[in-house]
Amino acid sequence: MSKYKATPVQHHYDFDVVIVGSGPGGYEAAIRSSQLGLKTCLVEKEAALGGVCLNWGCIPTKSLLKNAEIIHTINDAATYGISLSNVKIDLTKIIDRSRSVASVMAKGVEFLMKKNSVTVKKGFAKLTRTPNTLQIEQDGKIETITALNIVLATGTKAKEIPNIKIDRERIITSYEALLLKDKPETIAIIGAGAIGVEFSYFYNALGSKVVLIEFMKHILPNEDEDISLALEKSFKGRGIDILTGTKVETVTRNKNKVDLNLTLPDGKPNKIQADYVLVAVGLIGNIAGIGLEDAGVKSEKGFIVTNGFGETNVKGICAIGDVAGGALLAHKASSEGIRCIEHIAGLNVTPIEDTEIPACTYCQPSVAHVGLTEKKAKEKGFDIKSESSPLKLQAKLMQQGILKNTTHVIGIVQPTEDATLDKARKGYIDALADNGFSEKNGSIKFIYRNAQNDIPTLNQIIDFFIAERVTAIAANATLSMLTAASKTTDIPIFVMTAPAPALINLVREKDGQPYIQSNLSGVYDTLTYIDKNLRNVRNVFPAAVRMGTVFNTSEPNSQNAIARLRNLCQSENFTLFERAVTNSNEIQQAVESLLSQGIEIFFALPDNTVFSTFENIVKLTYLKKVPIVTSEIGLVKRGATIASGPDIYLWGYEAGEMTAEYLKNGLTTLPHIRAVSDKNRKKAYNPTLSHALNVAIPPDYEEIESEIKIDHLQ
Repeated sequence: MSKYKATPVQHHYDFDVVIVGSGPGGYEAAIRSSQLGLKTCLVEKEAALGGVCLNWGCIPTKSLLKNAEIIHTINDAATYGISLSNVKIDLTKIIDRSRSVASVMAKGVEFLMKKNSVTVKKGFAKLTRTPNTLQIEQDGKIETITALNIVLATGTKAKEIPNIKIDRERIITSYEALLLKDKPETIAIIGAGAIGVEFSYFYNALGSKVVLIEFMKHILPNEDEDISLALEKSFKGRGIDILTGTKVETVTRNKNKVDLNLTLPDGKPNKIQADYVLVAVGLIGNIAGIGLEDAGVKSEKGFIVTNGFGETNVKGICAIGDVAGGALLAHKASSEGIRCIEHIAGLNVTPIEDTEIPACTYCQPSVAHVGLTEKKAKEKGFDIKSESSPLKLQAKLMQQGILKNTTHVIGIVQPTEDATLDKARKGYIDALADNGFSEKNGSIKFIYRNAQNDIPTLNQIIDFFIAERVTAIAANATLSMLTAASKTTDIPIFVMTAPAPALINLVREKDGQPYIQSNLSGVYDTLTYIDKNLRNVRNVFPAAVRMGTVFNTSEPNSQNAIARLRNLCQSENFTLFERAVTNSNEIQQAVESLLSQGIEIFFALPDNTVFSTFENIVKLTYLKKVPIVTSEIGLVKRGATIASGPDIYLWGYEAGEMTAEYLKNGLTTLPHIRAVSDKNRKKAYNPTLSHALNVAIPPDYEEIESEIKIDHLQ
């Protein structure tokens, strides 16, 4: 850090301090410089003082956002008991008002310069190879001035990206947006930082269809993730389309429309069209042509390199505000300008730290922060404690009607009453509660319906969920999934207990390629558990040969499982005896027929017909001393001897975690449907039945208490 301090002006210098740029950093520095008795000059290339902030940034945009706030209040007037009609929005007057506010503020800066005896020069200033010297060009004339200290406060401009050509007519920046007097019917906004978010809020209030596109995972990526998700949810509730994790490939002007080619997070292409495209991908320092190279001043990534006092690597040249990088905020620029001048004057000042600077985004609900985000604090190694308070507990938001009902409604459907499916449902609800979504805290509401083995009733349940506009459908079992998927492609469907072969029925053709419809999420099983199950059966029953099973010709799960079992029995040297049924009334006869064939093991397939008659199957097989093996862990306590397969509770829990992820993402990103995790499988045995049937159980099997009493089976 330099120890250089300002000294009284030398006779051959024109000024003690010359400041280039009249934004919040520049004009505050000029005022403080004059207050400290330094002869001060302010140079501005634009006609009006105040910089981008006063003329084309903070001030006029906040004027527009006030209009947006008023429009939203008017739209919600009925909530306050006020009836309004014939409300009209005049965008021309809205824009004119914002320009008027900016003009008044700029004149205020002129007044402050006169009041504080600051010399103001108009023109484009640049550094030269001669130390302490500036050239100012205005109307083809060049004036040279000298100063002991030169402070660069040239601000920033909109960043452009190579694949987007800004024509300033249909493909615009925030500058053109402040002059747009015709309401866009549709507008795509690229970049979801503060600028993109604020303009999204404004145009949505006007009634424009807004698509907000962000390359990062969430909007406002510099905020805490949960804050970003809350705002995404609010924006989506207002009708703003949000595409996060999305890359903009091309933007092409097409007469009075603009075509955008995008790549979505899953790698799939997408194409949208809008009346206007607003590019808000960030800002870059105004350093072009100001003579940094001639003076030897270092810059990095489009910004001037400085220390904590605004000093550059060249003695007598400082830089403050946005052009020096860091947090690009007006109040930060003002603070830096004052500290820089006080340091020049020899006062004892401390450097400014970015973590000390508050920042905010003006929308509804508004967003603000100070210090480090939780993620950045952890990255820096801090041991942190995180606490949060639900938005609905914020009185001001409720009073002003900013918050809408945020209770998510989940429709849970089962095809039948079954203990195994009940476990999956419990796991699903528990996972949501563990992630902060419960009926107790009001964040979620469950509507549970059971079809009682009746297909028409199942159809009616799904129709009811669609009519109720539920947030999502939780489909417990294959029939629930297939029925829901046949009726809606809009409402997310979270699958709990469905095998992969059943998904084949949902494969569609798109652009010549097969794909699963996009509203399906949750977990499925590949039926590999039957493979592992049969190997485990062979280990427990090494001498057994004759295996029997029953399958339902009308149930997809059963048909898929029997096909798998047939192939596997050959590889494990089992002879399979099978009987087909169409309903539960045929089960007893089918089982008795198998027992008459001298089977040594009965394999209970994942079949609702088997589930509903299982107690009777247990009685029949026990009388012949035939153990039951199965892939359904839930059947062990009901009388199966051993089971090896998915833990249905954990299966439901995993689907619940995926639903929670979707809700936390603000209903914007649906997790891809995936195979259930291997960790959600286990092996279990019934101690009562295994003892009665004299079956030796390996030590890696988990004991599950039996509901069956032997004397009830005899």
